[in-house]
Amino acid sequence: MCVVIFTDGTAGNGDSLCHYLIARGAAKNHALFFDHWGKPLFTLLSFPFAQLGFTAVKCYNVLAMSIACAAAYHTAYITGIKRAWLTVLFFFFASETLEVTPSAFTEPTFALILAVAILLISSNRLKAGLIVLSFLPFARTEGLFILPLAAVFLYAANRISLWPWLLTGHVVISLMGYPYHESILWVFTENPYARTELLEGERHWYYFPVRMYYLIGPVSCFVLSAGILHTIYKYLKSKKTVQLHLSFWLICGSFLVVFIAHSIFWTFGMFGSIGLTRVIMGTMPCIAILCVAGFNLISYPLYKLQRKATEYVTTGLLFIALFYFTFLYTPTAADLKSDFTLNEGQQFMAHQLSPYIKQKYTDNVFYFSDPALSHFLNQNLYDSTSFQLFYKKPDYRLKANEVVIWDEYWSFTLHSMPLDTLLSKPYLKLDTCFTYSLSNNSTMKYCVFVTRKDSVSTFRK
Repeated sequence: MCVVIFTDGTAGNGDSLCHYLIARGAAKNHALFFDHWGKPLFTLLSFPFAQLGFTAVKCYNVLAMSIACAAAYHTAYITGIKRAWLTVLFFFFASETLEVTPSAFTEPTFALILAVAILLISSNRLKAGLIVLSFLPFARTEGLFILPLAAVFLYAANRISLWPWLLTGHVVISLMGYPYHESILWVFTENPYARTELLEGERHWYYFPVRMYYLIGPVSCFVLSAGILHTIYKYLKSKKTVQLHLSFWLICGSFLVVFIAHSIFWTFGMFGSIGLTRVIMGTMPCIAILCVAGFNLISYPLYKLQRKATEYVTTGLLFIALFYFTFLYTPTAADLKSDFTLNEGQQFMAHQLSPYIKQKYTDNVFYFSDPALSHFLNQNLYDSTSFQLFYKKPDYRLKANEVVIWDEYWSFTLHSMPLDTLLSKPYLKLDTCFTYSLSNNSTMKYCVFVTRKDSVSTFRK
């Protein structure tokens, strides 16, 4: 927690910052609570933290992952898995956990809801667990894959009468968001991933399996595979108990369904999949439990010796191996500098671009494409009296002394806004351009324009 508080990283300029800006803006613009892409449950839980700044949201994610880890440990203990405390080791000694946590990503909230729900169910508090689980799709869309598994679990456990509780989240969120969307079905009709077109490009089915090696490291991958196979074998060969149904359908099943679904989506270019592997980390509580089960299976011959020295040596070697592959200079190690500090481009924005703009333009309205600018300018992105994202519509009525900030990536590459278009407008005056060279030989370019005092014009792409 201290490391997160005293470092300034934001996990890049993309999704992490956008989720934070939505949560921050929701306090004044309540419609943002029910922004489907922003994930309503994440926004509802994190918005009090977001009012205190990005660091506070990172603290929220640390808290969420810590509770998720604790819930995973208690689940492993309740289900009779020996050495349940090792879930903590496998949970946090995964490089992707260290990369996802100090951010405003939604995976920690997903992990929190999933872990707490499974813990409640394993503690025989079925209704409470199912109600919590029913909100999972509003932490991340992958929750839609897990709810059917919960229904199958209830069927296998002869508790079909509890099925309606799985609808709680959809009913509650649909009703809460109705005034802003004017449709009770908005949770379905406005899903940003409900796309029919397929993305093109070279894609391989083994992309996600290979990436798992880098997400959690080779040791965890090995014991995870053993844990999955052991869970499946036990389910097929042993007498079916409620705990066994839970282990198979909700612990093992939750990880597998998310992993397999994203592998399929990536392979065939479905639902806008761009191969983000951090999505798997929402199931980290399940991964950690399965890793412990696999480790126990592999180390069983040594465990039979029932000697404390053997136990200490085994767990000590495990700790050393996990530490080595997570923190030392290996291909699977976490990039702690990148995870906890601003990258080159962000340092340029924070220390050169933003100070110039804040000093020169104090009460102006801004038009820009890069949402990260509102963070570094310490302004509310969704306050339309101060900021406008000028790629969202073709025409803008510009008034005197309003500022247009063009950038090479968001304005030009993503939204096809050539710099020459702005330079050709007689009512726009070029103030200055910033060009920053990055270590990878690429550049960042931002140009600041001001509308002339004697002009009131309509801007068109």
